[in-house]
Amino acid sequence: MTELPQSKNRRTGLERARPWLTAGMIVGLAAGALIPETQRAREVWRWARRAELVTDQERRWAPLRARAPRDQLLGYVTDLRYPAPLFDFDTYTHFYWAQYALAPALLVQSPSREYLVGDFRDAALAIPWKARLEVIAEGPRGTVLLRRREP
Repeated sequence: MTELPQSKNRRTGLERARPWLTAGMIVGLAAGALIPETQRAREVWRWARRAELVTDQERRWAPLRARAPRDQLLGYVTDLRYPAPLFDFDTYTHFYWAQYALAPALLVQSPSREYLVGDFRDAALAIPWKARLEVIAEGPRGTVLLRRREP
């Protein structure tokens, strides 16, 4: 028997896959080069978001800071749980944001001071406190500066 001549246009499996492998390697190298840039962009976004949080808290507490006495300890009251569980970061974060924004005044977690700073997630929750105490200043999103009324 005679063999049929093979066409020179027929390629083996590896020869057919070679252009795709080359393209895949190029795409992979390009993606690998972009990963550090993506991570850097993410870090920049995180830092920008942190700076935005700081200015947001400063704006939130600004009306109270202008009127808060600087020579006294201010009591801190909230609708969050106190004493907070050890790992309840939300509660501690609210307290420390208030402490930061109202500096140099110092806050203590106590309702027995002459001046009280209220930090309420819902402004309606501040109403019982406002009924018993004199409102000195009121800020946005549930922040309020209160003073005990003279008997």
